[in-house]
Amino acid sequence: MKTILVTDDNENNRYLLDKLLTGYGFKALLAKNGAEALETARKHRPDLIVTDILMPVMDGFELCRQWKNDKSLKNIPFVVYTATYTDLKDEKLMLDLGADRFMVKPQKPEAIMEVIFDVLEKVGTSHTAAKPLGDEMEALRQYNSVLFNKLEKKMADLQNEITERTQAEEKLAWTVEALKRSNAELEQFAYATFHDLQEPLRVLSLYTQLLKKRYSEALGSEALEYIEIIIQGSLRMSALIKDIIDYSKLGKAEKEFKQVDMNEAAAEAMKIFQMRIRELNASVSCGKLPQVMGDMAELVQLFSNLIGNALKFTKKGQAPVIEISAALKGEEWEFCVRDKGIGINPKYFDKIFVLFQTLHSKQEYDGSGVGLAICKKIVEDHGGRIWVESGEGKGACFCFVLPAIKQGK
Repeated sequence: MKTILVTDDNENNRYLLDKLLTGYGFKALLAKNGAEALETARKHRPDLIVTDILMPVMDGFELCRQWKNDKSLKNIPFVVYTATYTDLKDEKLMLDLGADRFMVKPQKPEAIMEVIFDVLEKVGTSHTAAKPLGDEMEALRQYNSVLFNKLEKKMADLQNEITERTQAEEKLAWTVEALKRSNAELEQFAYATFHDLQEPLRVLSLYTQLLKKRYSEALGSEALEYIEIIIQGSLRMSALIKDIIDYSKLGKAEKEFKQVDMNEAAAEAMKIFQMRIRELNASVSCGKLPQVMGDMAELVQLFSNLIGNALKFTKKGQAPVIEISAALKGEEWEFCVRDKGIGINPKYFDKIFVLFQTLHSKQEYDGSGVGLAICKKIVEDHGGRIWVESGEGKGACFCFVLPAIKQGK
């Protein structure tokens, strides 16, 4: 069984040649660089070497030079298989150094084996080892010339890459600025549009209620039902517009965060629902909460939306139970607003934080589908994240984390 030494710094290339050669009945020896190849060849004399050129420690040029100047190795055929040094000057230098064949990657397996069989056949007949360059200075001159040409090409490729990348970055920067301007204009347009819609809606609701109050005796029950539908629709639309305006305001202006006592933020949010809490006989408890860096108004709104949801999505005939807590987790505070309400199917966990997404009809539970989207935006603007832990009929626990205040601040 003939032995072939495969030298390549790329593990995948070594593996592929190893499998190819063993498949054809050869024994393969493997080396990662020229120095290792010389050491292996002197211990286990191969019948042929197939080597790459670009390798660490010792490249293929130096390997060939030393190989052909070694009395014990010089008559062993030397085959080059490279993907980097592919110029005619590279091939000429390698052949001048004594290589028997020069192949450029990639080659079909059949083509590689054809070269190997051809070289081995010549060894078995009238093969004469290629005579290496006798003049060391000439070999060094050619070697330096090849390396210099390769360096020039690499520098040119690098310069082209830098130019292309710079142009791409400039184009990207321009696109980002254009998108910022476009988004700002759209936000301003949306804000102005929804703000202007509030007034006609307010007038519509006011006059419809006035119509009902003054002419209820003259109007039939069907007309009064229609009027009530108009009033409720106007109120829902007004609430939706308010939520959209609140959402559009978030993150528009740079804020200077200050230390916020989350106990105060939660207390302010609970004040908003004082009447509703009494009506539902709800139990709302709050553990000791920390201070964080943030915007007080937004954090009050965050707690308000979560408490409002807990009060809304409660089981029929059952008084709501809400618990607010916080725990330090590494460099973050984890806040939880837990309830014992109707719960949420896990398949909807991602959906509930998307703008205008609701899981229930207006007849079941009123809402715009904006509240949790606002919560998500507030938390993310404060450098945190929010999620929910729940199951149908098992209540829900909305959790969010905010960075803890570092010592010394």
